[in-house]
Amino acid sequence: MTHLKMHRIDKAMIQCNEAENLCKTYEHIVQRLKEERISFDKQLAALERTMQSKQRDNDELLLLSGDSNHARDGAQQNLIKAKCSFQDSKACRTREIREKEQQIKIRRQMLHKQERSDAEKTKSLEDENRNKSTSSLAESVPIGPKSARQAAKEQEMLDGYIRDFHKL
Repeated sequence: MTHLKMHRIDKAMIQCNEAENLCKTYEHIVQRLKEERISFDKQLAALERTMQSKQRDNDELLLLSGDSNHARDGAQQNLIKAKCSFQDSKACRTREIREKEQQIKIRRQMLHKQERSDAEKTKSLEDENRNKSTSSLAESVPIGPKSARQAAKEQEMLDGYIRDFHKL
């Protein structure tokens, strides 16, 4: 019987040791959980602060985004206005240039016509003067210093007309 009691005592001791080990393990787990609870609250608070900070940053960025979109839209409208203004002024300049070119063309045509008519007039005057000078010679007017002077004056007048014509 003693042997049996010893065996039971050994068994009880083993169970007691196992129970103590389990108890220590559970106490250790409880202690860790308590520590984690304390640090979890701190971590949670830190995360909440970070989240609030990020939320403020996000709100600020949304405001900046709205402002920048508004500024971009305004700049695009200004660009469109400037392009329209540039195209209008370009069209106006092009129209003015065409009008000036047309005026120049008309003036050149008029000058060309006037030059031809002046050339015809001077040619007819020269022919008329030649006919007069030959007819006056044929009338048997004595050729003297007076008629030579008249011919020289007429020739000078004709040369003056020709010079004036060329100046035009």
